[in-house]
Amino acid sequence: MVRLSPLSDPSDAPDDVRDAVAYVIESRGRVPGPSGVLLRTPAIGRAFSDICGELQDGDTVVAKALLELAMCVVGRATDSAVIWESHSRRALKAGASAAAVDAIQRDDTLRELGSDEATVIAFAREASREPTVSDATFDAAVARFSERGVAELTAAVGAYLMAACVIRVARLEPRR
Repeated sequence: MVRLSPLSDPSDAPDDVRDAVAYVIESRGRVPGPSGVLLRTPAIGRAFSDICGELQDGDTVVAKALLELAMCVVGRATDSAVIWESHSRRALKAGASAAAVDAIQRDDTLRELGSDEATVIAFAREASREPTVSDATFDAAVARFSERGVAELTAAVGAYLMAACVIRVARLEPRR
């Protein structure tokens, strides 16, 4: 059972958050579940939605398909069906290989993947599971994507780790 229902309609939102809900709808076209929960604190909900929106639709140096793969890694690492179901589809639609999505789902080796996909998956796995990202993995990501790209990958992993936490705490269920 859902503990914190996402706020997704300005007319149903409390007065003090109505403008924030409307802002997210205007900027994203809808209110994704984790953003809707966080909108209970309007500035946090808006900021979180802006970060996710920038990663998904903004001007990034890392290709959208690769950012979506990083989000898929988080979905797998946190066992979040909500994140996995949404972002595995988005990754494929954006041009990620089916082999990359399958490798994430099976937690498989990355030998058969192209270097960009393998670098992103290795980085996201370490960032979401380990105390730190190894120097070798970090250096490979910087060499391929630049420091800005590593910042984007880090933001993708961090934002979706936060989303996974919100999903768990609020007990949001996957859309079926």
